[in-house]
Amino acid sequence: MSIEYEKVKRDKHMFQLPPLPLLTIYDDNLFVRNDYDILSSGQRQYLIQFFKKLGFQQTSGRLLTKDDVRLHFPKPQHILAQSAFDPQYLTFAKRDYYFVTPTTFAETIFQQGLNGLNENFLSDIHALIDTCPFNLELLRDININNALGPFINRHYTELEQYQRQVIVEKFKNKKAL
Repeated sequence: MSIEYEKVKRDKHMFQLPPLPLLTIYDDNLFVRNDYDILSSGQRQYLIQFFKKLGFQQTSGRLLTKDDVRLHFPKPQHILAQSAFDPQYLTFAKRDYYFVTPTTFAETIFQQGLNGLNENFLSDIHALIDTCPFNLELLRDININNALGPFINRHYTELEQYQRQVIVEKFKNKKAL
């Protein structure tokens, strides 16, 4: 059993990228550099309702289950400017999936690129932006003092311009969930 990727893919608010065990959902297209990187209650409710329609049951405040599949809402970081990335996000276990913000999803893709796990990481970042723009400035800031910081900086200007263009063309009038 796994999640139904085709139904997720058809939803205009959600993004997934097999084989990563992650799902994300559109947040907003207005970003504040020092935002908290957590899912809003609107995002959480949308995800819960979407997956309940697919037969999942909410077994706790942070877990949805169906057969042997578990969909997790990771415990949010309550500290500003702190990464929510977890190394387990790089490993596909076919049982555990995680709901993360678009920014955390982007950080995971950058980690793949940095570690040589994904040669097409920039294409994947573009695909993420096309559905779920993310807080690129926050991502750069929270990684400024580690190896990911310079890696993000190499692509920052191009991605910032691309995201700005996508937001104007596709998301200018879209509201947060």
